[in-house]
Amino acid sequence: MPKTKVSHKTLCHDLYVVSIGALVALGGGLLLNQFRSDSVPLRYSSKSERIHQAIQKIGSPTATHEAELPSSGPIDELDLAQLREIVANPPRAILLDARPEVFYRLGHIPGAASLSRENFEKDYAAIRARLEKDKGRFIVVYCSDTDCDDSQIVADALVKLGFPKVSVFRGGWNDWHEAHLAEEKAE
Repeated sequence: MPKTKVSHKTLCHDLYVVSIGALVALGGGLLLNQFRSDSVPLRYSSKSERIHQAIQKIGSPTATHEAELPSSGPIDELDLAQLREIVANPPRAILLDARPEVFYRLGHIPGAASLSRENFEKDYAAIRARLEKDKGRFIVVYCSDTDCDDSQIVADALVKLGFPKVSVFRGGWNDWHEAHLAEEKAE
């Protein structure tokens, strides 16, 4: 195969064209992002900051400004035996799974609804009516295991939204699953 010689002028022209194309694509992407209802943030926000932003969008009948949001204070933690008792008597509490939806679909504690930390605003909208109808009921939030802080973040958000009885099952899905207890899978 013969070698072709690329001239310096051709290389500079090609780089110029590619640079212009990249700038046009970047500008178009940024412009389109501004008009999307679920635009991608241009600055990183921590898990807690994203939940706080979702709370601000969702709002609450009693708290609409940051200064008015109640502090969450300490949230009770449940152990496996306490959670088993709650699951055995379904009307006692609302169970919420704070893990990403894909893990919820693969398996969750029977009767639990998905309220993932990563899609809090969307998931909350889907179960809002049920939660607000039973606002005085006990709510238990769990995630994957003791190292997962998503359940605590979601529990804090629920308290800030005005739910008075929120607890966390710190052992999470792993403790439940390792105890070979009943589980459900989402379709």
